[in-house]
Amino acid sequence: MDCGSTPRLKTAPVTLPISVADIKLHLCVDVVEDDALIETYLRAAVSRLEGYHGELKRCLINQTWEQSYCCWPGNRTFKLWFPDVSRTEVTYVDASGVSKQLAPSLLEFESSVEGTDLHVAKSFSFPQLNADKRRPINITYVTGFGDQPEDIPAAINAAIMMMVGHLYATREDVVIGSVATSVPHSSKFMLEPYRRFIG
Repeated sequence: MDCGSTPRLKTAPVTLPISVADIKLHLCVDVVEDDALIETYLRAAVSRLEGYHGELKRCLINQTWEQSYCCWPGNRTFKLWFPDVSRTEVTYVDASGVSKQLAPSLLEFESSVEGTDLHVAKSFSFPQLNADKRRPINITYVTGFGDQPEDIPAAINAAIMMMVGHLYATREDVVIGSVATSVPHSSKFMLEPYRRFIG
């Protein structure tokens, strides 16, 4: 039985996958007046791609998410929604109401395009959980390609630059007197290998 909650963002990344300066180089813009506008478009493109509701269904720069669970898994494996997990922490509230943390040595995770399997060592005997809490087990984890912009696959950053360029050049849904344009297919081509399809 999967009794896990929907993932919740706990700590957002402190940096963007691409700097405004790099976006300006791509756009051939050398004035500062549009910096705020370009950053707005950059943030919009990133939010469209990453996170639980994003098109890629994964995260770019490392960030911390959490999920809670109602019970210990029968197969000793928690299903985390995101792939690309690098660190995890499992806490639980025991029958007496005390919050405790599993030792990191008891945990082993395995990521795939389907998410991450977090295995709990067989040497750990699952204690009784607090009956008053709906989900007494909480798992926080770091997910993303890395801490730095250079950790992001070049194809994703290229797609983000194309998306920002499209937003910067076409600032309305439809421009009167012009042929309507959409996000270039080349950006979708760049993103295709990294897109997860959740059934």
